[in-house]
Amino acid sequence: MGGDGDALDNDKIMVCDGCCCCYDGLLFGDGCIGCMASETMCCLEVEYCCKSGQESLCCICCAMRCVSPTVCIKSQGQMCCLAGAAAIPCDEEVPCLVGSCGIICYPTMAICKTLGDIKGGGDGGGPDAEQVG
Repeated sequence: MGGDGDALDNDKIMVCDGCCCCYDGLLFGDGCIGCMASETMCCLEVEYCCKSGQESLCCICCAMRCVSPTVCIKSQGQMCCLAGAAAIPCDEEVPCLVGSCGIICYPTMAICKTLGDIKGGGDGGGPDAEQVG
């Protein structure tokens, strides 16, 4: 489950392209089958989800509700292994990114890394850093 309670775990997306307040990428593993979207404008949120293993929404696969606003506009979606998100202003799930073709230049240099790794919260699989000198 995603960080904001939806069916997309943004930290597992391997980012391909990023341009300031939006990015797109690929999703591998358990969560890549199915489709979902979640859009928020001010305090109105619309969501649909057709992924197995997820709780039913208000109207089986879709819902509309009022939420406490955290951003002006936010959209995230997934269609099988393709995923993307945008937010104005940027937030924790949609940070400011700049990159193309799997090479991310900002906020850190990364090549074919997940959003969690880029933000520093993912498990990169490598050893912990050591201070030298």
